[in-house]
Amino acid sequence: MKCVQLSDCNCIFHGKVIEPHQVDGNCACINGRITCETTTPTTITSTTSTTEPTTTSTIPSTTSTTEGTSPTTTTTTTSTTEPTTTSTIPSTTEVSCENGEWSKWVNKFHPTLQNRGDKEILDDIRCPNTNDVFSKIQCEPLAHLKKLEDNVTCDLENGFICSEPTSLDNLMCRDYKIRVCCSSISTTTPTSTTTPTSTTTPTSTTTPTSTTTPTSTTTPTSSTTPTSTTTPISTTTPTSTTTPTSTTTPTFITTPTSTTTPISTTTPTSTATPTSTTTPTSTTTPTSTTTPTFTTTPTSTTTPTSTATPNCSCNNIDNPECMWTEDCSIKTCVNGEPKINRTCNSTKPECDREEDLVSYTNECGCESMECNCECKVYGDPHYVTFDNVHYSFYKNCTYILVKEVIPKHNFGVEIDNYICTEDKSCPKAIIISYNKFKITVSTLDQLTLTINNRTESIPYNLNGFDIVKLSHTSLQVYIPKIRTKITARRNRFVISIPEQLFLDNTEGQCGSCTRKKIGGCRRPDGTVEKSTCCPTAALDWKVPDTTKPHCAKDPTNVTCPTPTTAPLTTSPPGPCCKLCELLHQKPFEKCNKNDMETYDKTCEDDCHSTNICSVVCANLEAAASECQGNCVEWRSYTNGLCDLDTCDGILTYQPCQMETDDRCENNKVILGQSLSKPIEGCFCPKGMKSSNNDTCVHTCCVDHSGRQRNNGEKWQHFSDNCTILECFSSSVKENKLHCKNQGNCPEPQRKWDEHHCCYECVPTGRCETIEYNNTIKKDNCIAEVEVTRCKGRCDSSSEFDFITDRMSHDCKCCEEVEQEERKVDLICNEGPNKSYSYIYIKKCKCENCEPKM
Repeated sequence: MKCVQLSDCNCIFHGKVIEPHQVDGNCACINGRITCETTTPTTITSTTSTTEPTTTSTIPSTTSTTEGTSPTTTTTTTSTTEPTTTSTIPSTTEVSCENGEWSKWVNKFHPTLQNRGDKEILDDIRCPNTNDVFSKIQCEPLAHLKKLEDNVTCDLENGFICSEPTSLDNLMCRDYKIRVCCSSISTTTPTSTTTPTSTTTPTSTTTPTSTTTPTSTTTPTSSTTPTSTTTPISTTTPTSTTTPTSTTTPTFITTPTSTTTPISTTTPTSTATPTSTTTPTSTTTPTSTTTPTFTTTPTSTTTPTSTATPNCSCNNIDNPECMWTEDCSIKTCVNGEPKINRTCNSTKPECDREEDLVSYTNECGCESMECNCECKVYGDPHYVTFDNVHYSFYKNCTYILVKEVIPKHNFGVEIDNYICTEDKSCPKAIIISYNKFKITVSTLDQLTLTINNRTESIPYNLNGFDIVKLSHTSLQVYIPKIRTKITARRNRFVISIPEQLFLDNTEGQCGSCTRKKIGGCRRPDGTVEKSTCCPTAALDWKVPDTTKPHCAKDPTNVTCPTPTTAPLTTSPPGPCCKLCELLHQKPFEKCNKNDMETYDKTCEDDCHSTNICSVVCANLEAAASECQGNCVEWRSYTNGLCDLDTCDGILTYQPCQMETDDRCENNKVILGQSLSKPIEGCFCPKGMKSSNNDTCVHTCCVDHSGRQRNNGEKWQHFSDNCTILECFSSSVKENKLHCKNQGNCPEPQRKWDEHHCCYECVPTGRCETIEYNNTIKKDNCIAEVEVTRCKGRCDSSSEFDFITDRMSHDCKCCEEVEQEERKVDLICNEGPNKSYSYIYIKKCKCENCEPKM
């Protein structure tokens, strides 16, 4: 007998063995006992409630008179209410979905013993209407057990996440489902609010031409085309600290009155040069001249998200026809019904370089184009900054590559260098900081990923990151919210950030993402140095690293060296140097010659200073990626010096792959992503998928023990005998067995099926067929066969019959009632095999025996 902790004891539930902490419906095995609870489901909701932001504006209202009186000017100002957000609200009642409808429940991911957490992402949810927005999220477990508590987050930013349990009382997260409230009205929180500050200084002068009272007709109108003798003079002095990309147009509604009220509509457009137009509306015909002077000074700080004008709605009786912008669409009320015109802006921006133009899906679901800034680090190492300054840097500490000048997105990148030759360094890892997460990607020996000092497997799709392997030798970290992409492979890193979010707001060894080319490098104190001083200025971006105590003594604020023409001390050229000649030969003949000259210089530098072919090859690799629009198959020209020796097993090298491998996740196939330009690396053969352990498989079917299953293969669930799993090419299908007319009898009387799921009750001693093996021996010939016999008890009785005046015997015998003839080949010691026939009993039954007299 083995003694175990109470928490490790199994349970028996409805004839099934339930593992510790395993959930079955509304019951769970806890401390050796089945605990069942029927409770009102406790759901987790995250609601984003929004108070419509309004623009602070000043509307002068002038009442005209016919006598020599001064017009009266009134100023009406509305205020801006900040939106509020309430998150993670547990509820035990039905959660309402105001002004919308709930989506279908989604339950794509399931916790397992290997991956004990759970997650559900919003990308898997679709609303009935494409114009709907997510205004609320509801997360709910499939099994509601009070004693099992999960550590979960549920919000509209990250979806649902259940962290792996740390307590032994809970083996894994419960399985959760999520849904969202799809609203057709403006319920989303604007990412920012533009508040123009207006100062109105009307100066009115009325000069009547007559002392008599003329007859005037006032016809108020809401038209935007003025008919008036009023001549406003508008002066706008905008102050903009960013470059917004959208336009906010506050609309003011004209209400008819008995007096003449010129209504001015101020329309600041948040562009590089915002303008403001003041348009009075009036049809007054007095013989007077009013000349108000307006001065409006809007201050735009961020890009606003378009929201509906509060006074414009289709149920507004006073204004049944109006227009507003909401949810990336232009909406118009026609006869009390909203008409939607969804538009996508296909404007193509002008970038400094054609290769910096990239496409992305914006917040409206439209394919848009934008300019990116790209920084590269390769070789031992060489840098190409965001503004295309080239320099080399050979120190082996940890340095800031990218840092925000004014923190807006909580994003930064550092690089960890190491000594790869006697006096030169190479990049071995890149450290990405975003919000509260620290991601380290190491490429020194093999690709490794750590997040907050914890090793993670690839792919990783949580906490706002999408990390995938581009090949088995390179990976990509993508941060969708800030559209930032970092690719990593041995001796080479590339950082790509959008101009729209980071223009003129980065510093570090990668320089500034800017269009104001400075042709040099910037120190942390803002000092700009010439490009020849970039290696010296790069010293100042060192960061403390406890693993490298020697770096604390490395100097900073070093004066730029005086340019010299003295030749550099180099070692004799080795066999790797011939590789640099390829940059001017056939493989690279379609590439830009000026770009190739730059890489030729760094290549020659690396070959003379390191004589390490892998470092030299990094230059050719960087040059090939720079050859925009062309696939360069260059490794076959290197006589094996630059071969990728990490293509293990059945992986094959592909020089120009346009999509990543399909991969397996939770027994399902995740299709590979299409790439904007070709990449090289080690990939799975056609028709195979990449598994979690970096091998190639034909199917994604894996059982609980990690055993690979083939297409069409069936096996039993490890903890549920009544669930049969079947492997298909793209997923694993569960088939549930259902037991019919199952009685209740003691275990010894239960006759189980082959899966030990269903049984029938068989009384002890019942006449039945018993199978056993027997050996047949005939004339030195032998064979082992399966035979049957009838065995069991049958009812019998004896009694005195008063009619016949003798004993009556009623006898039942366990006899065969169904049989067949079978043949078997007997194996003989001498001579050929012999065929032998025997009777195989298929069914037994209690039959009348010959009565005893």
